Amino acid sequence: MLMTRHTASDLFFGRLPYIDEILYEWLDAPSLTYPEVFDIRSSQRMREQITGYSGFGMFTQKDADGGSIDYDHLMQAYDKTFTHLTYAKGFQISEEGFEDDLDNVISNAAPALGRAAQSSIEQLCWNVYNNAFDSETTPDGLYLCDTGHTNVGGGTQDNLVTGDLAESTLESAIILMDNIEDHRGSRNSLSYAI
Repeated sequence: MLMTRHTASDLFFGRLPYIDEILYEWLDAPSLTYPEVFDIRSSQRMREQITGYSGFGMFTQKDADGGSIDYDHLMQAYDKTFTHLTYAKGFQISEEGFEDDLDNVISNAAPALGRAAQSSIEQLCWNVYNNAFDSETTPDGLYLCDTGHTNVGGGTQDNLVTGDLAESTLESAIILMDNIEDHRGSRNSLSYAI
């Protein structure tokens, strides 16, 4: 929509005679927090793909001298494709609106556009976690938080804690994280900040 003198009539044709202050984007732009959590990379491709492989299973005891060895192989895990998207927004100002903007509200609208861009980026990035229970999926096709993540070596894993945020649910989450295994059943050593 073109910003004209008619779309901001309080500043032009129906100018308020006693303007003391114009409340306009008084909140600071949010600080960007997503780079602290997400691995941000540049790309010159239209999409990126990841694939996974399992490690090896646990060693087995070898029979006596000259006995047979248990051989193992890497197992292909899941693939996921990330397609890059472009988001955009702009604004238009009529020449008359720009020239007659005594209070510089319309002509200084660019910072508001920058704030909207930062807010959009933050929301889009954090939607990975905001939607972890009902729409964001992992390479195995299940929600990020789910009770049945499948291992390529067999079996499933649970990383879903339900209930209100409380000490008991946090303890349950820590126990689940401590018990996470790789695709072949070996425990992972996860580090987490609490």
